Amino acid sequence: MSQVPLLAAGLALLAPISAHADDTSANRAAARELGIQGVLLAEKGKCGEAIEKLERAEKLYHAPTTLERLGECKVDVGRIVDGTEDLQRVVKEDLPAGAPAAFTAAKTRASGVLKKALPRIAHLRLHVAVPGDAKPTVLMDGNPYPDAELDGDRPVDPGTHTLAATADGMIKAETTVSLGDGDSKSAELKLTVDPNAPKPVPVATQVANDDNAHGGQHGLREEDHPKPPPESPSHVPAYIALGIGAVGVGVGAVTGILALSKKSSLDGACNSSKVCPSTSQSDLDSAKTMGTISTIGFIAGGAFVVAGVVLFLTEGSSASATAQVGDLRVTPDLGAGYVGAHSSF
Repeated sequence: MSQVPLLAAGLALLAPISAHADDTSANRAAARELGIQGVLLAEKGKCGEAIEKLERAEKLYHAPTTLERLGECKVDVGRIVDGTEDLQRVVKEDLPAGAPAAFTAAKTRASGVLKKALPRIAHLRLHVAVPGDAKPTVLMDGNPYPDAELDGDRPVDPGTHTLAATADGMIKAETTVSLGDGDSKSAELKLTVDPNAPKPVPVATQVANDDNAHGGQHGLREEDHPKPPPESPSHVPAYIALGIGAVGVGVGAVTGILALSKKSSLDGACNSSKVCPSTSQSDLDSAKTMGTISTIGFIAGGAFVVAGVVLFLTEGSSASATAQVGDLRVTPDLGAGYVGAHSSF
């Protein structure tokens, strides 16, 4: 007897109780429509088409009636492992008091289908032999095969399955296994070293290769490292020395002129024997002082000028010149980045 009227009645109970429409209400309404379409397809023997409708309905809103027919259709198309899982969920579901009769009927129908479907499930024990500590990737029919299921009895659908295993540096291993309803079989995939696989590069060699790829900065010997270009010589100290020399010569010239001026005044006041009156003593002292300063200025200035020229010609190396006036010695202190002078008696 067809289940369509009973299922439709059960799905009708999924309609929103409240007249207020919301997302849940819309989902329940869509699930009801898809569920009815799926059951009608299943009743016509079109479980392949029905599964898509029933899966969408179940995702939108769960109903025991929808899930039971979905599990039944999966078993019908050979997806026995998935189908029996859905059916067991229906059987184990606790229905609330006053649940629709269609939900109770779905549990009863699911239990009956399970009794026939469970014995059909096959079991496969798969072993993968891997040299060394290589980590294999295992596939069954193109889908990942869990590592935890290796060397254990994994429930699988009856039929022919393709098994494959791969690992770095290994030749791919493949095999097929055919299982009938309720069969239990073992299979092995044996990986072997691929002689044409690229050899692993030692760490030290890899570092050297990386260095060469980046210009060889890390792989060069110390003597092979390019030396930085020499710094351009600085002529600043030479210019400073020449400037100080010019000032010294200038001071010598000015004080020399002043000394000559004082001498002219004294020539008029002193007699032919170079005897000067006491009133001219200060002018005489001033003239002597000016003369001494003029001489020192000329000599020290000349020394700085000479040192500046030497510095300029020797590209910033240190140089010195010493000038002496009587017991006074004037020595310029010059070098890259500094200039000065010191005197001694």
